[in-house]
Amino acid sequence: FFRFTPLGLAMRAAAQNPASARLAGISVDWMLALGWGLAAAVGAVAGAMVAPAVYLEPNMMASILLYGFAGALVGGISSPGGAVVGGFIVGVLENLIAYFGNVIERATGLYIVGNGEKLTVALIIVIVCLIVGFAGGFVVAKRGVPFVTSREQWTISIFSGKTPFTVKAPWYRRWSLFKAEDVTDVPAKFVADPFLVHESGIWYLFFEVYNNKTQQGDLALATSTNLKQWDYQRVILDEPFHLSYPHVFKWDGDYYLIPESYEHNDIRLYKADEFPARWSFVRTLVEGRDYVDNSIVYYDGRWWLFSSVTSNDTLYLHYADSLEGPWIEHPMSPIVNGDIHKARPSGRMIVFEGRLYRFTMDIAPAFGTHQVMAYEVTEISPTTYSEALAQLEPVLKPDGSGWNRDAMHQIDPVQAGPELWVAAVDGFGEYLIFGRNY
Repeated sequence: FFRFTPLGLAMRAAAQNPASARLAGISVDWMLALGWGLAAAVGAVAGAMVAPAVYLEPNMMASILLYGFAGALVGGISSPGGAVVGGFIVGVLENLIAYFGNVIERATGLYIVGNGEKLTVALIIVIVCLIVGFAGGFVVAKRGVPFVTSREQWTISIFSGKTPFTVKAPWYRRWSLFKAEDVTDVPAKFVADPFLVHESGIWYLFFEVYNNKTQQGDLALATSTNLKQWDYQRVILDEPFHLSYPHVFKWDGDYYLIPESYEHNDIRLYKADEFPARWSFVRTLVEGRDYVDNSIVYYDGRWWLFSSVTSNDTLYLHYADSLEGPWIEHPMSPIVNGDIHKARPSGRMIVFEGRLYRFTMDIAPAFGTHQVMAYEVTEISPTTYSEALAQLEPVLKPDGSGWNRDAMHQIDPVQAGPELWVAAVDGFGEYLIFGRNY
């Protein structure tokens, strides 16, 4: 309900950021009233279910509430599934403590704790959790204690699947693989917009790193041999203006890069002097607008360049016979106008089973839940263009918890074998940071 329905999302928005929710047209007062009403209704149902098993008296729910609160603190106060697991853990702990208390009493005659103090165990768990901040299964201690803290920001992970439209996180990998804290040469705020390249047995991950010092995006690089452990290298491209969306591709044996450079009002082409870390500016391909997320593809004997703008509701199309141009704006451009659901590109375009597909960022509703959709380009020529939704289900969508709790907006799928695709993706949510400073 809270993850997928419009009403549930509106209630979450009102609770998390009332001011932004009002700007998005949500009645915050009504959402709060509805929240209290639902809570009362759930409490009434719980009371009716518990009443046959306990004495009817004003405090009949006190012990149950204590157990529930302890379970929620242990398993995660915002995770229903975690709360169930936490409740199980609390139940096991109190019974184990009571059992060993009885064993000690029989062996020594010393009474420490028994079945009568089970409720006290739950109370102690609550107190300990509130003191040290135990939530979701991890200790979040006061700053200076070497434990862990959490942070909300964009991070990067690797998904896999049989097709580029069905990639998922493996069951054992429910966390991001690369985050701002892994960047070592600049003070990073976040990492996003990942692109993958596989060359000579090495995986190269190109991405945006937002530099807190310069308050703009730079382009950076990490490498891996197994897609699991990544070694950060360094920033590979830094201009006086913002850079992001490092679309790296290979042509005629050389590697090229087209980044987002909307602050410069153009689309720029770079070439690798020494792949993957040294790049030189070649030329400006298109200029005159605040282009973002420029996605290029060679298809049917021509180059095609799809670009949105910062309003996120318009998609422009250019084409050329050679990579360096001249580039011509398509007569049907903009091919998307006034539609924030499909105007902004969301990763590398691909040819799959002989058909051309593009990924697009669905950035509605305004208060979150960005997701990635796939469109098939059904016709493209210097005079015509048409496309159709490839599938009803999003290719990527928020998970509702963890590192991609609130949004996912980028995918770069690469075929790694027969019926095996791997994809670099990014997501916005909460992730954990370990270290002495936390």
